[in-house]
Amino acid sequence: MGNIQRYTAYHATDKHNVESIISNNFTFNKSDEHWLGNGIYFFIDVALAREWGKKAPTKKFGTIENYAIIEAIIEVDDDYVCDLTMLDDYKFVAQKFSEFCAILSSRSVVLENASYLNLRCAFFNELVRKYNFKCLISNFEDRKNFIDKNLWKTFRKIKTVYIETQICVTDNSCIVSKKQYTEILKGLKYEEKRNNCI
Repeated sequence: MGNIQRYTAYHATDKHNVESIISNNFTFNKSDEHWLGNGIYFFIDVALAREWGKKAPTKKFGTIENYAIIEAIIEVDDDYVCDLTMLDDYKFVAQKFSEFCAILSSRSVVLENASYLNLRCAFFNELVRKYNFKCLISNFEDRKNFIDKNLWKTFRKIKTVYIETQICVTDNSCIVSKKQYTEILKGLKYEEKRNNCI
């Protein structure tokens, strides 16, 4: 067995789901377009969970009329973590993806016509099945709909990008605690938050 990895992560949902999630645990809807395959998704950055809660009403992910954030503690043996923010895991996944595409090609699946969302989701679902991963972690670059477009353009000029990190939990037993997150400093300006935290 490996070392236990511990993450504090945040999930946005509609307020009417909070009591059920805390009492009974998370559930998820299967989709063929999830980023890292099917599972429960969390952000490492609470600000992104907040933004998702505000902007997520879509047919694909369900509507959120009045959002709340759940803070979860995730603990998982690192033998069962696939962390694409780490170079070794990234190289492993890249190799497995090449093999996956070769298998599809040998079965005459036309990859050019496949949606990259479907392809990515199918690949990660297969990776989880084959290696029994309970937790997948990845960075995603430049969520432009969460960042002011002018700010995004400015930072691109100096080769600085905002990287979001998401965790996909495929096994509920990894979620060892959960509670509704309360933003004590909500509404304060950034400088005031920093001063209050010092």
